[in-house]
Amino acid sequence: MCSTRNAMQPRELVLRILRLNLIPAPRVIAPGPATEFPVLHVDAQGSGRVVKTLDEARALSQAVAGVSRDRSAGDFFSEILPIEETAEVAVSGLAGEWHRMRCGTSQPERVKAISLAVRATYALGLYRALVTIGFGPGGPWVVHVEPGNPEGCRSLNGTRQLDSRIRFLGARAEYIAVDPRTGRGLDEFFDVWVKPDGEPALPLAGEVAPGGDWRTPPATYLWISSPVPRRDMPLSTRFMFQGEPSSGFLRALDRSVAVLGMMVCRPDDVRERNGTGEGLLGSYRVTGEGSFEYTTVPSLLWSPRAMRRVCEAVAGEVERYNGAQGAGACIENGTPGTGSAARHGDPGEMGKFKGKHEIWSSHLERLYRWQRAYYHADKTFFSVPPCLPLDSAPGGDFRPLWGLDAPAFSDSCVTLGTDIVSAGHKSQGKGVMVRAGVRSALVEWENVLSPDVLEADDFNGGTSAWAPATLIRPNPTAARTLTLPEGAILRADVTSNVRCLRVGPIIGIMAPRLGKGQRFGIETDRFRHMVRLGAEMGLLVYVFFPEPAPGEGPTLDPVAGFVKGWTHRDRRGWSAEWLPLPDVVYDRHIPDPVTGGARDVAQEFSGACPQAVFINSLPLVRLCRDKLMTHDVLSGVPEIAAHLPVTEAVREASQAARFASFRRRAFLKLRGGTGTKGLALIENLGSRYRITRREKGAPPRVDEVQGQASLLRFLSDVLQIPAPGTPPRREPCPEFIIQEGIDLAPLPEGAGSAFEVRVVYQKGGAGVWLRTGMVVRANPEAEGFVLPGVELHHRVGDFLELALPGRVNEVKAAVRRVARMIPPVLERHSGRGGEISVDFGIDRNGKPWLIEVNSKPATLFRDIGAFELRKLTLLRVLNYAVALHRELRGI
Repeated sequence: MCSTRNAMQPRELVLRILRLNLIPAPRVIAPGPATEFPVLHVDAQGSGRVVKTLDEARALSQAVAGVSRDRSAGDFFSEILPIEETAEVAVSGLAGEWHRMRCGTSQPERVKAISLAVRATYALGLYRALVTIGFGPGGPWVVHVEPGNPEGCRSLNGTRQLDSRIRFLGARAEYIAVDPRTGRGLDEFFDVWVKPDGEPALPLAGEVAPGGDWRTPPATYLWISSPVPRRDMPLSTRFMFQGEPSSGFLRALDRSVAVLGMMVCRPDDVRERNGTGEGLLGSYRVTGEGSFEYTTVPSLLWSPRAMRRVCEAVAGEVERYNGAQGAGACIENGTPGTGSAARHGDPGEMGKFKGKHEIWSSHLERLYRWQRAYYHADKTFFSVPPCLPLDSAPGGDFRPLWGLDAPAFSDSCVTLGTDIVSAGHKSQGKGVMVRAGVRSALVEWENVLSPDVLEADDFNGGTSAWAPATLIRPNPTAARTLTLPEGAILRADVTSNVRCLRVGPIIGIMAPRLGKGQRFGIETDRFRHMVRLGAEMGLLVYVFFPEPAPGEGPTLDPVAGFVKGWTHRDRRGWSAEWLPLPDVVYDRHIPDPVTGGARDVAQEFSGACPQAVFINSLPLVRLCRDKLMTHDVLSGVPEIAAHLPVTEAVREASQAARFASFRRRAFLKLRGGTGTKGLALIENLGSRYRITRREKGAPPRVDEVQGQASLLRFLSDVLQIPAPGTPPRREPCPEFIIQEGIDLAPLPEGAGSAFEVRVVYQKGGAGVWLRTGMVVRANPEAEGFVLPGVELHHRVGDFLELALPGRVNEVKAAVRRVARMIPPVLERHSGRGGEISVDFGIDRNGKPWLIEVNSKPATLFRDIGAFELRKLTLLRVLNYAVALHRELRGI
């Protein structure tokens, strides 16, 4: 039985440790509602049982999700793998051989299985083990590990006495070479030999070693060494040794050198490390007879102090290992022990104090704590400053840190999509001015480059260099001057005098600052796709908050011309950096629906950065937000007025009560509200009235009052309008409108209580209004109006067939006919626009009635699986931003 002090039995610990080391093995799981059944239940004695349902799992064990686990139970659940055959591999040290072969595997499969068994033994802190390997689709997997050897010895401390000592020869630290004019590196790794004391033997630039073992890059190139100077080229340090490798020595390096190397890295630099072949941190490779190398990330060449410190640690581990060898100590499993019983694995000696099962459990518990420490340390390094003092930041040439001369280059350069030499423009002035937002950099003609053969693919799709637009890539110096992301390839317009390249448009998505941990909320996916599509089009797209968080410093500097923006990169996620002010703003900042005294952050940003234009002009946004003003403007068009419900401004409670008393249904709304904030449905039931209110995230609230007098008192409390002759309130009252309720087409039971048809209109690159698509918003609950956060979304044709069978095409045509007239009318009475949505209710006769117009709509196409329409909505915003920018800049 498993000891009660242990939370897990040995087999569960084995599987967890193996997977912690990225070794394929059955996954230990805690079954829950999302679990795919069947799963395997393993009891404390190691017997397995197939479990087919969550109820069965809960009845069988406490090792399920959401249940406090009894630490003395010793059972667990694991996934069931498609294993067809098994075989056993006997492992001793770093070598393995077939022990009991139960399947007819090919030679490559055997080699892979042996390698897997050696890795598993190493990761479990063992020297000898019998490893069961499972074969099947997706395999092989490590199924079971039994400590000991094929001859029956079950000692955990068994070891062999190695004849040779280990000698530390030095290290090879990698770097890459970067052309300072383009910022592009050669697609080749270079390395420097580092002596055992940490001092490098740096060759001269352009030097080639006899025999071609190594060479150096051209003299004009920068030498860059940091953990990941390029995403596809992580750098490492290879420590060279003479002697025979042993698992004990490699583990000692894992627990000291590899961890230390990570700790001297800056957090941002170690996010992407080399995958390791053995253990969790480092890997080894035999390089010849009697020699081997141990590789770990990062390359430490950029920091003399870090390189010396790690080399000292390696030398210390070698000295301790050789001392233990000389004293005859057992160190193979990472736990020193002495004596013949420990060295030869005498089970009788060990059995005097502990049983084999308890020894195995104790060993695994200790090892599991080690492995968890590795894992948490790895995660912690991403956020905690390094523990060792470092030299100046990596990213530039590292040679000056070592006291060596390096080429100095600080000029701005740009690489263009095609060669411009033949165009004859070099004679015009000293160079070309590159602008990004309000920032600029002068690039001399000799530093205006065309792509070489290796870079030509990056510019596919670009136009002729001095056509109306081209693609450019600034070098790091130019990127820093313009506050552009390094390595970005961006679209640029060419001015008429051919002396200026204007990068852009730079598009900023203005978003509200949400609570802790939310960042962009439900808009996150939309923003990520916009940033990605923008990059494909050569556009810099980022998200920014118009106001800083409490306690945060300034995030906007209109004078210097930059703002703190969020960009997204694959595999790295979201990151914030200083970027140029936007040329075009896509406003997704939805203010709280309060009174007119609320801050207008868009107006404030426009005042601070007047050069930025909005996709929807601020007058259009204000018009769409004001429901009464929108109604008045649209009422002037007879074709639209016929589809507007009766709407009045509420000036006193008696007026609203009288309005509701003459209609079956009426809606009380905030004049400038969003969502269902301040919304109330008033139903006239004859002698009484039912008032239904529900705001996002809150349960519904239903009140019933008897007679018009009671309704008047109720509305007086809601409207907060002071009675005539009373002193005015200190704060202005919220303004309300009251609107006639539409007798909506009935829905079948289970389909919901109310629905609206949303039509999305946008402008694309041509600058004209286009219908992007339509979607139904339906409330599955009983309120009688559509509620954000509760609503479900459907394809229009499918849903209309439920409400009005056989009339789908007729209703859709009527909706389109009215909807297409609305955007131009609103634009004509306010200002330029690029995106709005129009919501319609459909009555029993199939007639559409305008409910609301939104200038910051959720397009909802993803929810109905219309992914091409969803992509089209984003592309049209980006294309319109380009057209708007060119029009206003006179390009």
